[in-house]
Amino acid sequence: MYKIIVFLIIFTASFIKYVNAQPTFKPVSQYRAPSIDYSKLYQRKEDGVSFFKKVLSIIKNPIPEKDDVALERTDNFLYSGPTSVSQDMLQIAENIREDFSETYFGTSLPPSIGPVILYFEPSDTEDSNLTWTIDDPQRKFHTIWLKCSPQRIHGACAHEMTHALLATRYPNQITPLFTEAIATLHDDPKRIKIYNDLLQYWSRSKNFPPWERLFQPQNIPNKDKAGYGAAHILARYLLNHTPIDKPQLNDAGDPATPEQILVMFAANSYHPGQKNTNELPIFNAVKFNEALQKYYDIKDIQELVTRLNNYIRERGAYQNPKN
Repeated sequence: MYKIIVFLIIFTASFIKYVNAQPTFKPVSQYRAPSIDYSKLYQRKEDGVSFFKKVLSIIKNPIPEKDDVALERTDNFLYSGPTSVSQDMLQIAENIREDFSETYFGTSLPPSIGPVILYFEPSDTEDSNLTWTIDDPQRKFHTIWLKCSPQRIHGACAHEMTHALLATRYPNQITPLFTEAIATLHDDPKRIKIYNDLLQYWSRSKNFPPWERLFQPQNIPNKDKAGYGAAHILARYLLNHTPIDKPQLNDAGDPATPEQILVMFAANSYHPGQKNTNELPIFNAVKFNEALQKYYDIKDIQELVTRLNNYIRERGAYQNPKN
């Protein structure tokens, strides 16, 4: 209990400074980033226990120790992690934010919109990353935990930032299937190979992904590689089959690219959940089919499933599918 109290005092004091827009944080040599058991963070609310309390309950060694850890701030990020890579991490995060917004929205997000608390814990043995998007009006920041090798940091950060950025621009409008679909487009080659291996397996076995179930709003478990693989294939198919004769406009009022149309379709194919909650969007067949017709000239979900399975058959015929 004493350790928890000490940690909360330090954590609260740091956040008060951040919210009040004090000058940029300087490295704090006496602060150690919390060590997280990431697997437990995927549990949702149950028995009246808030998600925030669960996070606190699985933070280990919360008391300050003499580790070389920085706590630094920019307009868009509050970073906690090794001092030696703090500036590189912040620059990577800022670049991803800018590039993603331009690519998928058609314009940059204004500064301080959708700020992120970014924890980084280097690990050569673990690869466990998590995003906790804003799900309560009292929360002002998305939170990202990265626990991976420095060599994987760009892909891991890009994947997790996808969740934060989509939740900023389209809060509670995009289902986990589509956020993961878009996020997997930025995964490293090792993970892309897993998705290609799955595609070839589905092609050979004719045991296709359960698309109708996947289109229902639901979270994809962290260890469900098949779920991520199906999401990745969905994104690849839609990106490569965007009609050129049905122009749409992006946030800047310019003709939308296939990437921007993918996001627009994902955001407009479900009824939104309640903003700033953990409520998922609501599936409605009529709305989903209308969005398919508007953005992809596809009649309904049954036609989409047929097209996806045909795509798997065709791409699986190649030794190394690329598209």
